[in-house]
Amino acid sequence: MNIEDDELERRLQALQPAAVPEPLAARLQQAQPKRPHWWYLTAAMTGVAVLFLRFPPHPEEVTAPAPGLSPAVTAQTPAEPLEDLRVFLPIEQTSTLVKVEKVGVLETDPERPIQLMRTFWVDDVTYRGDDGVSTFQRQESRMEIVPVAMQTY
Repeated sequence: MNIEDDELERRLQALQPAAVPEPLAARLQQAQPKRPHWWYLTAAMTGVAVLFLRFPPHPEEVTAPAPGLSPAVTAQTPAEPLEDLRVFLPIEQTSTLVKVEKVGVLETDPERPIQLMRTFWVDDVTYRGDDGVSTFQRQESRMEIVPVAMQTY
Protein backbone atom coordinates (compact mmCIF):
# COMPACT_ATOMS: atom_id res chain seq x y z
CA MET A 1 0.00 0.00 0.00
CA ASN A 2 1.95 2.96 -1.32
CA ILE A 3 0.37 6.31 -0.69
CA GLU A 4 1.72 9.36 -2.40
CA ASP A 5 3.22 11.99 -0.08
CA ASP A 6 0.63 14.58 -1.11
CA GLU A 7 -2.20 12.17 -0.38
CA LEU A 8 -0.71 11.32 3.04
CA GLU A 9 -0.33 15.02 3.89
CA ARG A 10 -3.95 15.68 2.88
CA ARG A 11 -5.20 12.84 5.10
CA LEU A 12 -3.09 13.98 8.06
CA GLN A 13 -4.40 17.57 7.76
CA ALA A 14 -7.95 16.26 7.80
CA LEU A 15 -7.42 14.61 11.21
CA GLN A 16 -8.60 16.56 14.25
CA PRO A 17 -7.42 15.98 17.83
CA ALA A 18 -9.89 14.52 20.31
CA ALA A 19 -11.61 16.87 22.72
CA VAL A 20 -10.21 17.12 26.27
CA PRO A 21 -12.50 15.41 28.80
CA GLU A 22 -14.42 17.89 30.98
CA PRO A 23 -13.05 16.69 34.38
CA LEU A 24 -9.46 17.02 33.11
CA ALA A 25 -10.12 20.47 31.64
CA ALA A 26 -11.61 21.62 34.97
CA ARG A 27 -8.63 20.30 36.96
CA LEU A 28 -6.17 21.98 34.58
CA GLN A 29 -7.99 25.31 34.87
CA GLN A 30 -7.98 25.14 38.69
CA ALA A 31 -4.31 24.24 38.96
CA GLN A 32 -2.03 27.19 39.62
CA PRO A 33 1.68 26.64 39.01
CA LYS A 34 3.79 27.56 42.04
CA ARG A 35 6.35 30.15 41.11
CA PRO A 36 8.76 31.76 43.52
CA HIS A 37 7.86 35.35 44.14
CA TRP A 38 10.29 37.94 42.80
CA TRP A 39 10.85 39.32 46.28
CA TYR A 40 12.47 36.04 47.43
CA LEU A 41 15.18 36.63 44.88
CA THR A 42 15.42 40.30 45.87
CA ALA A 43 15.83 39.40 49.56
CA ALA A 44 18.54 36.88 48.77
CA MET A 45 20.46 39.33 46.58
CA THR A 46 20.19 42.02 49.27
CA GLY A 47 21.60 39.61 51.85
CA VAL A 48 24.55 38.77 49.60
CA ALA A 49 25.21 42.48 48.95
CA VAL A 50 25.19 43.22 52.69
CA LEU A 51 27.67 40.38 53.30
CA PHE A 52 30.02 41.69 50.60
CA LEU A 53 29.84 45.21 51.98
CA ARG A 54 30.37 44.02 55.55
CA PHE A 55 33.12 41.49 54.74
CA PRO A 56 34.90 42.46 51.51
CA PRO A 57 36.70 39.59 49.76
CA HIS A 58 40.14 41.27 49.72
CA PRO A 59 40.37 43.95 52.40
CA GLU A 60 43.94 44.91 51.42
CA GLU A 61 42.75 45.95 47.97
CA VAL A 62 39.83 47.99 49.29
CA THR A 63 41.87 50.33 51.48
CA ALA A 64 43.38 53.24 49.56
CA PRO A 65 46.41 55.27 50.66
CA ALA A 66 45.83 58.72 52.07
CA PRO A 67 45.74 61.48 49.41
CA GLY A 68 49.04 63.22 48.86
CA LEU A 69 51.11 60.28 50.10
CA SER A 70 52.70 57.95 47.60
CA PRO A 71 53.22 54.37 48.65
CA ALA A 72 56.80 53.30 49.14
CA VAL A 73 58.05 51.10 46.33
CA THR A 74 60.27 48.28 47.51
CA ALA A 75 61.90 45.60 45.44
CA GLN A 76 60.97 42.18 46.69
CA THR A 77 63.88 39.80 46.92
CA PRO A 78 63.28 36.07 46.91
CA ALA A 79 63.38 34.47 50.34
CA GLU A 80 66.04 31.98 49.16
CA PRO A 81 68.60 32.40 46.42
CA LEU A 82 67.81 30.32 43.35
CA GLU A 83 71.03 28.31 43.77
CA ASP A 84 69.66 26.80 47.00
CA LEU A 85 66.48 25.43 45.39
CA ARG A 86 66.49 21.67 44.87
CA VAL A 87 64.30 19.15 43.08
CA PHE A 88 63.74 16.01 45.16
CA LEU A 89 62.83 12.65 43.65
CA PRO A 90 61.81 9.50 45.56
CA ILE A 91 64.60 6.92 45.77
CA GLU A 92 63.25 4.45 48.35
CA GLN A 93 59.77 3.60 49.63
CA THR A 94 58.65 1.13 52.27
CA SER A 95 55.19 0.39 53.65
CA THR A 96 54.95 -1.18 57.10
CA LEU A 97 51.80 -2.90 58.33
CA VAL A 98 51.22 -1.69 61.88
CA LYS A 99 47.84 -3.06 62.92
CA VAL A 100 44.90 -5.16 61.63
CA GLU A 101 41.35 -5.06 63.01
CA LYS A 102 38.25 -7.06 62.13
CA VAL A 103 35.42 -4.74 61.13
CA GLY A 104 32.57 -7.11 60.29
CA VAL A 105 31.20 -9.79 58.00
CA LEU A 106 29.17 -9.19 54.84
CA GLU A 107 26.84 -11.99 53.85
CA THR A 108 25.67 -10.84 50.43
CA ASP A 109 26.04 -14.41 49.17
CA PRO A 110 25.32 -17.03 51.89
CA GLU A 111 27.88 -19.41 50.39
CA ARG A 112 30.66 -16.78 50.21
CA PRO A 113 30.73 -14.49 53.26
CA ILE A 114 33.28 -11.66 53.20
CA GLN A 115 35.27 -10.52 56.25
CA LEU A 116 36.12 -6.80 56.26
CA MET A 117 39.52 -6.00 57.78
CA ARG A 118 40.82 -2.53 58.66
CA THR A 119 44.58 -2.23 58.12
CA PHE A 120 46.86 0.55 59.38
CA TRP A 121 50.07 1.29 57.46
CA VAL A 122 53.07 3.62 57.80
CA ASP A 123 54.55 4.67 54.46
CA ASP A 124 58.17 5.80 54.60
CA VAL A 125 59.56 7.57 51.52
CA THR A 126 63.14 8.80 51.13
CA TYR A 127 63.88 11.57 48.61
CA ARG A 128 67.23 12.64 47.14
CA GLY A 129 67.91 16.13 45.83
CA ASP A 130 69.15 16.84 42.34
CA ASP A 131 72.54 17.79 43.80
CA GLY A 132 73.06 14.07 44.65
CA VAL A 133 73.86 14.79 48.30
CA SER A 134 70.84 16.20 50.14
CA THR A 135 68.07 13.84 51.20
CA PHE A 136 64.94 13.97 53.30
CA GLN A 137 62.48 11.41 54.60
CA ARG A 138 58.69 11.64 54.81
CA GLN A 139 56.47 9.35 56.87
CA GLU A 140 52.72 9.17 56.44
CA SER A 141 50.10 6.91 57.99
CA ARG A 142 47.12 5.52 56.12
CA MET A 143 44.20 3.19 56.71
CA GLU A 144 42.56 0.71 54.31
CA ILE A 145 39.48 -1.49 54.44
CA VAL A 146 40.30 -4.85 52.84
CA PRO A 147 37.66 -7.47 51.92
CA VAL A 148 38.77 -11.05 52.60
CA ALA A 149 36.80 -14.07 51.33
CA MET A 150 36.04 -16.49 54.18
CA GLN A 151 36.22 -20.26 53.87
CA THR A 152 32.92 -22.07 54.38
CA TYR A 153 32.56 -25.82 54.88
